[in-house]
Amino acid sequence: MEKIRIIELPVDVNMPMLMKKMKLTCDSPVYDEYQNAVELLRNQIKPMAIIKACPVETFSKHLVVMDGIKYKSKTLHYLLKDHEQVFLYLLTIGEMPTKLHQIEHYFLQSLKLPIMYGAMKHLKAAVREDNHLKQVGIANPGLIQDWAIQDSKAIFDSFGSASLQIGLKMGKGYIMRPVYSSSGILFDDFQNYCDCAACSIDGCIAREEKMTDDEKKMASVG
Repeated sequence: MEKIRIIELPVDVNMPMLMKKMKLTCDSPVYDEYQNAVELLRNQIKPMAIIKACPVETFSKHLVVMDGIKYKSKTLHYLLKDHEQVFLYLLTIGEMPTKLHQIEHYFLQSLKLPIMYGAMKHLKAAVREDNHLKQVGIANPGLIQDWAIQDSKAIFDSFGSASLQIGLKMGKGYIMRPVYSSSGILFDDFQNYCDCAACSIDGCIAREEKMTDDEKKMASVG
């Protein structure tokens, strides 16, 4: 087994992006409420990830072998056909606090995904800097159309008992606990395949920029 690395990640929320999504401005009265909720979470949760580098080989037009495990996906084959190494990862923001006032609960519910975005951004940065990469791409089972969600279990199992070190378990339906968790691969995106502005996968937790309406129309035509 390749060496497994555990990475502690900060609770980091892009407040301007969050305000835009909530159709609010940074001078809105609720801005401070969100800031207070972020500070509360910084004291109570600890986002973490485990990663490991592993060899990758591609065969035919749809078969990819990572860490000795076979995966079938034409998209994955296309992304990795010129690669020799990828990074398998598991990420979680941990269990959210439960003893909350009603108003705290409301704000914290709105922060779960932004915290996931922030954690993934820092994980990508760590992989990029440690391996001297220009850009890091991400792919996740179930989000890529032809990469089955069932393959998330193979990635999870490849870490063995190490997943318990960050508090992760996998239950029925390939759902990880805590719920706000992710599994997938990171790789050297030297061909700029994973351009957020050109991607139609809104559910990707690494998304840093959404497609415009015009870009979505172009993608649907193509």
